[in-house]
Amino acid sequence: MNRLLLCAIGAALLTSACGENAADADRVTEQRGDYPTGRWMLATQGCGLEDARQPVGGAAGAAIPGEEGDYAGGPPWGAADASSAPDTTEVYEDSYSESDAGMDAQDIGVEPTDVEEDACGDPDAGDVSACDETDTSDGSSDAEDGSDGSGAPPEEGSGDPPDEGSADTPDEGSGESPESSQKDESSGPVENPWTNTADDSLATFSSDIDTASYTRARAELNEGRLPNAAEVRVEDFLNYFKYPYPAPIRGESDPFFLTLEAAPTPFAPAGTSTLRVAIQGAVLERCERPPANLVFLVDVSGSMSAPGKLDLVQYAIGRMAASLNIDDSVSIVTYAGWVEELLGPTPATETGTIQSAIAGLTSGGGTAGEAGLDLAYQVARRGFIDGGINRIILATDGDFNLGLTGNALIERIASERDGGITLSALGFGTDGYSDSQLNGLADEGNGNYVFIDSQREADNLINNSLMATLLVIGRDLKIQIELDSDYIRSYRVLGYDTRDLADDEFANDHVDAGDVGAGHAVTALVEVEWMPGISDSIGRLGAAALGTVSIRYKPAWESETSVLLQRSFIGNDVRASFEEASDTFRLAVAVAEFAELLRNSEHTEGAQFPLIRSILDSMVIGGDARTEMISLIETAESLYGLR
Repeated sequence: MNRLLLCAIGAALLTSACGENAADADRVTEQRGDYPTGRWMLATQGCGLEDARQPVGGAAGAAIPGEEGDYAGGPPWGAADASSAPDTTEVYEDSYSESDAGMDAQDIGVEPTDVEEDACGDPDAGDVSACDETDTSDGSSDAEDGSDGSGAPPEEGSGDPPDEGSADTPDEGSGESPESSQKDESSGPVENPWTNTADDSLATFSSDIDTASYTRARAELNEGRLPNAAEVRVEDFLNYFKYPYPAPIRGESDPFFLTLEAAPTPFAPAGTSTLRVAIQGAVLERCERPPANLVFLVDVSGSMSAPGKLDLVQYAIGRMAASLNIDDSVSIVTYAGWVEELLGPTPATETGTIQSAIAGLTSGGGTAGEAGLDLAYQVARRGFIDGGINRIILATDGDFNLGLTGNALIERIASERDGGITLSALGFGTDGYSDSQLNGLADEGNGNYVFIDSQREADNLINNSLMATLLVIGRDLKIQIELDSDYIRSYRVLGYDTRDLADDEFANDHVDAGDVGAGHAVTALVEVEWMPGISDSIGRLGAAALGTVSIRYKPAWESETSVLLQRSFIGNDVRASFEEASDTFRLAVAVAEFAELLRNSEHTEGAQFPLIRSILDSMVIGGDARTEMISLIETAESLYGLR
């Protein structure tokens, strides 16, 4: 089908797809692969574009200014009158449970929209200290490290290790980390060890908002095989689900809200609890973000011709382009054995031009990754928006087999990042896929990494995560957890193994870390082993200070100086039993355990698939995402039985 014919079809679609007739386009039967063109050939539906559409082959209508906030002068969430905010103490003390929280609008897997209206009316019954006063001063909470960085387990004589003799515990008196923490990466993922709190009381790591590992594992399981254990990342599994955490309210200067909850879990040894750290970013309206200069860098090499690759790329980036705002621009660069600037910086209002270019993508040839990146950065520079979002979005099956590779590629992306151009990665297909490379590229590019395995996942990204994908509200967000050795003997961070930072890097603003977007939440879990006798008092520790959780981030609208946000971890944050914990806590623990089983973690105590299922079955939250995960657990259990 040639481009002229596509333009004619597009014009017809756009005529009937605008305004109230948009739903009619869903009935268009024209197909490209398995994905109907009717939905990704629509006019742009972003902020301010209702009357500024360009039918394919026609001229744009009169532009209507968007309702952009004054982002350069401060965060939009701080613009409202703080006096109108609810009394946080009163709201916080309400008897509020997740079952009463109107979960229809906040099901897991659906981005919360009005969380900021009631930040302290926490849907988590367990977040009992969510509204405690926080310290946002610039002073550092760094303690003297005093650790040799070895991550050694508890020493002999300092108390009994959790569940002595099990595979997931430190070997008492050995002076060595558990075998699982020392194994070669080729046999599975490197895991965080149990660390003696008296030797090193600080756990420090970068934030991460990637979700690709979860959707990759889902695709593999749906194809009847277990995922590669080394590519299963606990943090990706945790971050895939959208939890109804309390968010900053309008009138607050901080774009993040930090809540804690801990409880014993059925997956951890006796005498331990799991601490959940929840960081919720402010939720903004579409019109509140600055303009975006997006360059889609599309792999059109021969390997992309397989079903579920280029055809799904066209659907995904077409839908993304159709959701942009009036001041945004789109470019398209393709690479195979050659590179091409298919579309230079083009206003988002020129919908027909953009969608026709996407429709004309074809595949064939090698993979000139270096030349493609070079050209993409040149185009991004040409369309650079001062004070705006300048991002390359790489869409590929992850195979950079020609040109710049390895450290040289990473260094190039880091250099461009420092110059204001970030990079995100969209992964497609399961055959010949390079997960670790895409994960590394997105990390270095201060972007996010997602894997799209279906039209539904593409829609989920566009409908629920586009704002968070584009608008960064906190740069280089780091997490540091300090635990009191009088109460806690040892600890272990679940996941984030590749995001570990030295303790003294927490306050170093020159150290790169993950960026977090509007509406994004970061969830981290830490298993803590109590000192002998303390576990008998769990649930009755009251205001006892057990530690401090700190985050540092650079405001997206200010200088390179980070802001410190702290929250005390106290006895009232700890539940006496797993059953008393909130549904979001129990969901996160179940999700993490599923990931640990898939990555063959030696910290697990047997393949407890039925127990994970029973926890999910007991919940009233979750919707389709929870149902889907139950199905994946059943598939994984059957495949484990065939090993």
